[in-house]
Amino acid sequence: MLSDPQTARRPRVLHLAANFPDGMSPGPKTTAVKHLLDYANGIDHVVVSLTRVLQPWREKTHWQGDTLVVQYFALPRAVLHGHFMRRVARRVDAALAARPQTYD
Repeated sequence: MLSDPQTARRPRVLHLAANFPDGMSPGPKTTAVKHLLDYANGIDHVVVSLTRVLQPWREKTHWQGDTLVVQYFALPRAVLHGHFMRRVARRVDAALAARPQTYD
């Protein structure tokens, strides 16, 4: 049985990108994910843009449209990398839970 196009939900994809051009961090960023979003018609996208910052007081997590911008502090050279990534995962989980949606 085909679903009614009036009530069918568009597919929604969650992207995690560590180099997404979110406008919050200076420097060149790859546009690969942005181009994918621009050309994938008929699909809703939510992007989690992850950017490491050098000072812990510069950490931020906020929504910018359908992009969750996460600026997180972590030590250089992957020192205690697992610890810092678990912190990031908790922040992302909390922000996504505040906007309950399903992803395909």
